[in-house]
Amino acid sequence: MVAVLLQASELVRKFRGNTGPSRIALPLNETDLNKKLEVELDLMLSEYSQINGPFSSTDEYKDVIKTLKSRLLLVCEERHKDNVEAYTKEVRVPLETARKIILLSADRYDTAFSVRQY
Repeated sequence: MVAVLLQASELVRKFRGNTGPSRIALPLNETDLNKKLEVELDLMLSEYSQINGPFSSTDEYKDVIKTLKSRLLLVCEERHKDNVEAYTKEVRVPLETARKIILLSADRYDTAFSVRQY
């Protein structure tokens, strides 16, 4: 059982490397990120199945594959959070600049639509 868990841990480590910042440049469109993560997820699961294929009918195999899937999905969630953070970094400065311009020029432009306090 320990050897099988070590194989699963190695696959999770490999998945982290294959989906890390050196391989997937963030920010990335959510659809593209999902596709890349799904491809890597399928590769890791098929690699595990190839290695342990003869034991696929055992309960141990099913337990480990379930654990492997859940650990890989946790890494996917991390990648999604990293993507949101990368988008936030990209748009923070332009949005702050636009906000400052709007607030500074609000008194010069009197229209039916007033600028709310932010």
